[in-house]
Amino acid sequence: MENKAIHEREVLDQFISSYSEFPNGRIFKTESPDFILAVNPRYKIGIELTHLHNPAEKNNTSYSAIQLTKDILNAVILKKEEKIPIYEKKKLDELWLIITMIEPGQMPNYNLNNKLESWTFNNSFTKVFLFNFIDFKIYQIY
Repeated sequence: MENKAIHEREVLDQFISSYSEFPNGRIFKTESPDFILAVNPRYKIGIELTHLHNPAEKNNTSYSAIQLTKDILNAVILKKEEKIPIYEKKKLDELWLIITMIEPGQMPNYNLNNKLESWTFNNSFTKVFLFNFIDFKIYQIY
């Protein structure tokens, strides 16, 4: 479990370095969501991390090289959406989901920005990001 926590912190730190609009504040490691960013004593942002995987697979702990599609992305978002009642108990003002792509083969062969502009996803997150951990590009989905 310690390795998972270290990896999650590395991902978050790289995301913070790559996302110029990341708010200042104190970051606390939690579980469900993975982190809470206290922007000030009265404003908290929950940050949940996940990786791009096929939620239909029972073992989603390994990083498979599945390619990004709208259906896969939607399934990943919906899987995390199931935890919204748990997140709400933390009395958060915002809730962000960061989906990381780790494997080079996960990047699609098409223009991802164009596709993301046309894809829509219904969810309860304040913001959803796709974070390419290979080149540190961030795509805001929602």
